Amino acid sequence: MKTRRQPHLAKAIRILRSRAKAKTAIRPPVAVPVLIAYADIASGRHALSRVTALVRALYPGAESHPMLWRFHQLDQPRWREMALRDAARASALVLAMPHEDAFCARTEAWLTALLSRLHGTSLTVLAFVGEAESWTITLAQPKTTAARKAECQAAPDEVFASVAPKRMTVCAA
Repeated sequence: MKTRRQPHLAKAIRILRSRAKAKTAIRPPVAVPVLIAYADIASGRHALSRVTALVRALYPGAESHPMLWRFHQLDQPRWREMALRDAARASALVLAMPHEDAFCARTEAWLTALLSRLHGTSLTVLAFVGEAESWTITLAQPKTTAARKAECQAAPDEVFASVAPKRMTVCAA
């Protein structure tokens, strides 16, 4: 003869089992969106493998989610706009090229458009040139004269000076 459990006890057992399942459930990896703009397929593949390895090393348990764009697409209005939106949501921006000469005017124009969308903030780009050379580049639009004057006027004295190791910047009002 079966013993009948009380309803509240059965409910408590179900809750405990569901909590145990929830604790052991596999969580999806954290996504790290990366935009990779590349000159040729070999450079794109090389950058993709290096970025994947970097993300795994720096963020254990994370996965890179690459958004791949060829340089020549960045000049076409339809693709340019989509690439700008992808870059705005990317955690990292990578340029991949077989040699320095592969970086062209249309890619530079695209980067300028991206900077203007970021409203005065700087942009850090990882550039892979060939198989072994890599660069970290920080891009920023120059401050306007009015912005420089505003900085200088915000200082308590007539002269605003900030001192950093081996560097000194002085603005005269």
